Amino acid sequence: RVACGKGSDADPDGGAVPSCVRDESTGPSSPLALTPDETVEGTLCPVEDQDWYPVTVPASDGLLTVTLAMSGTRSPVEATYTVFALDGAGAPTEAAATPRAEAVGSPLADTHCLAAGTYLLSIRDQGDNAQDLRNHYSLGVHTAPQPDIHEPNDASDSSTALTSGAPVT
Repeated sequence: RVACGKGSDADPDGGAVPSCVRDESTGPSSPLALTPDETVEGTLCPVEDQDWYPVTVPASDGLLTVTLAMSGTRSPVEATYTVFALDGAGAPTEAAATPRAEAVGSPLADTHCLAAGTYLLSIRDQGDNAQDLRNHYSLGVHTAPQPDIHEPNDASDSSTALTSGAPVT
C-alpha cells in the first residue's frame, strides 16, 4: 500500500509510524548481553545502527551456529552479521565469520568453524541504508564440538600420517 497525503508520520494502514527503539549498544565497547542457546530480540534503527554482542566459543567446542531473522515479512532491513576476532585490547579486528552472501536478507542459520576464544558479533543492515521501526530481529547462538573426531591436531605440522590401503581408526 501507499500512504498518500497522510503526512510523514502515517503508515499505510492509517496509524502513526512508531518511533525508533534504541538499545544500549552504541559500538563494540558497549555490547549487549547474549546467552548461548537463548534467543534475544533487537531492532535495527536508526539507519547505520549496529548491535554488538560478545560470543565465547569454549575450548571444548569448535563450531558456532548463528541464527538471525527479522520478525516481519516486509522488512526494509536485510539483516546480516559479522563475527569479529579481537585484538589484545578486546577491540574487533578482522572478520572471523559471515553468512553466505546469497542468503543475506533471508532468515539466516549458518555454522562456522572457529577457534576457542571470545569474539564480537555485530548485527546490522546489509547496506547500512535501511531501518525497521515495526519489526525486530531474533538472534541466537549455539556452540558445539567439532564432529570430526579423526582430526585431533588441526594443524598441518602435527597432522596424522596416513598409509595407503590402511584403515583409519
